Amino acid sequence: MASADSLKAISPLLNTTFNLLHTSPVIGQLLRHDIESCSKYLTSLRKRVGPFLDAADNFNGSWSANTTTLNGITVQIHNVQFTGCRFVIIVCAHAQNEKERRMVIFSRSSRQLQNVLANWVEMYFDVVVRPMSLSGAFIAGFVDSFVGQCMRMEDSSSLQLEFTTGMKELRRITIGLEPDEVQKLATTAGIMTNVYNHMLDSTGIKFDQLDLGKAGCGAGAIEHSGKIKFSSRANTIDWLAEFVTRLIGQIAGQVWHSGEDSNI
Repeated sequence: MASADSLKAISPLLNTTFNLLHTSPVIGQLLRHDIESCSKYLTSLRKRVGPFLDAADNFNGSWSANTTTLNGITVQIHNVQFTGCRFVIIVCAHAQNEKERRMVIFSRSSRQLQNVLANWVEMYFDVVVRPMSLSGAFIAGFVDSFVGQCMRMEDSSSLQLEFTTGMKELRRITIGLEPDEVQKLATTAGIMTNVYNHMLDSTGIKFDQLDLGKAGCGAGAIEHSGKIKFSSRANTIDWLAEFVTRLIGQIAGQVWHSGEDSNI
């Protein structure tokens, strides 16, 4: 099960929709997690963010950091918050190579404030901030992993999948499955394989040759564009929290072990 420490560290990421970003490798000092450093970062960022906040908003903001382990990797999770926006920055605590010196950023803000943060990060750490997109294979793996875990825990969930076709006449196809349908299609072969076969039999369409652009289920929703929402029962150390913790670690781990391509 997810530990209390890891659940506390990822709690800022739960039940909120974020956009995924990542940086090029940091050449100098990575983010530090001590109180003095966090205060210094906040003071510097506040000067950039302040002009874009409403006069009635709280300009002070907050910056806190926790150290935890995700998928066997020790990470620092920085939670940065101003009124109406939140940024969660994940760094590898013991970076051993250039790839591991990239920062992973979850952004919940207006496009304008997201750009302000990106510009600050680029200036402060001499990096380039890029949007991150998620491949159809990653999304399919998310679905297979979640549904498989559901079956093992004798739990259930509905499932919604959205495919893009590349055709002007029919750009998207959405498939919705109720929990009982998901259970029927969930086997050791993996639910996505069975969904593809079922839809081929019933519609004649080869969905495995279309682009899987979005998936939604009990663990949340993820999109090719890098938009992601994790769901978990509030303040509960349960298997769903464990699944979400593992998925966050998987996203960060793939950034740190992949090439410069922002698509994972």
